[in-house]
Amino acid sequence: MKHLSAYYFMSTDLCMNRAHVREDMQWLKDHAFDAIHTACHEEHHHMPLGLQMIIEEAHNAGLKAYAIPSRWCGLIAGWPILAGHFAASRPDTWMIKEDGSPMIKSFCGPLCSVHHPDVQAHMITCVENMLNTFDFDGITWDELKSLHETDYHPMAVEKYGHPVSGDEQIQASLDIFAACNRRARELKPDLRIISFLYAFLEDTIVKPWASTEGIDDIGPDGHVSRSTDPGQHNSKFLLDEQERFNRIANEYGKTSFALIETQGATAENARVTLERMPEYLTMAPDHIAVYYQPLVKEPAAQITEEIGDLLKEWRES
Repeated sequence: MKHLSAYYFMSTDLCMNRAHVREDMQWLKDHAFDAIHTACHEEHHHMPLGLQMIIEEAHNAGLKAYAIPSRWCGLIAGWPILAGHFAASRPDTWMIKEDGSPMIKSFCGPLCSVHHPDVQAHMITCVENMLNTFDFDGITWDELKSLHETDYHPMAVEKYGHPVSGDEQIQASLDIFAACNRRARELKPDLRIISFLYAFLEDTIVKPWASTEGIDDIGPDGHVSRSTDPGQHNSKFLLDEQERFNRIANEYGKTSFALIETQGATAENARVTLERMPEYLTMAPDHIAVYYQPLVKEPAAQITEEIGDLLKEWRES
């Protein structure tokens, strides 16, 4: 069954107008969207009003609301570009590189080691805080970050006898998310749990991830383009990779998914996206997500209305 959802990154704002949120939700409902995804930070439960407002207005419009756990322990994406509270305050948990320096990423700060027991414990605590505070209908694990890294953390080396990478690093990472999924379902059995990875990751990573306990929808994120198209600013190309991810989703009994990225686009990126959309929709997954009114580099790159019309036609066909 087709499912259409929108990335709605308003939950990080301190000043919000309920009427504007309501208008957004009505637009999404009018364009046949089923759900929104919105960011939830480690400490969001301490100041919940804005996020609660978004969830309420989504539900009032007949939409589901999915949480995007954002930057938790540096292990997942989301928004904004900053370190999570735990990662910023616990340098003893940071993933270590070969030269002994911490693994620091420009988009999220430190990555925590999946081999430190406090990391999994904190991730589970975050799940509990989130679901005990907010009436979410699902969870979206956005771009798992540790799967393709090599970890020299002392606890990793002590456990395995060597720095951890490849299959061992993949499985240790996925074990944390499986534990989070189990706890989430204990708290709310009917949750829809979604996860996606970089479109360019190889099957040696994608297939173990697809078998992770508790995940319902899997797929890539990226641009509606091919690597040979002009003006591309990213290495994630859905037209090159979507069918591979769809096959893997089917193989593992999951709902196929994709997030169409349009944030940070130029007018040329937008032109290619709109030209390629009819082709993309011939290979579309069962569940498509797209950014709602993303920030773009040029006014002509704001194509939410055009994509909304195309996706409404797809959803209702």
